[in-house]
Amino acid sequence: MKRSDKTVSPPPLHTSISISRACTSAPRTHHITFRFLQYDGSWPDYLELRDRLFAVSGRKGKYPQCFISRGSKGNEKFEFVGMWEDIENLADMDTIPADFLASHPEIKTFSRVFADVQRTASN
Repeated sequence: MKRSDKTVSPPPLHTSISISRACTSAPRTHHITFRFLQYDGSWPDYLELRDRLFAVSGRKGKYPQCFISRGSKGNEKFEFVGMWEDIENLADMDTIPADFLASHPEIKTFSRVFADVQRTASN
């Protein structure tokens, strides 16, 4: 399978080769589901995309990597969100009390980073 278009529940991205447009994760206190694309970076059809994403992340050959794609197909700009551990850390940050987060907008949380990423119809 070259590409999969899946709707999954957290935590999904435990694959050996995964370059994704959007990730799924959530703190243990709530459940969030995103639509995402997962690419096998070893497939010849995706080598150019893989190399482009490695250039954005600066982490060649390390997986899984999570990106948010912004813009139309063929004209996308990719934002590197992080490695799996980074996504888990963002989810953990969502457990910080809301009043503290409100007074510290500089703190990155899963909800803040993925605020404008399209969720599935179940959310």
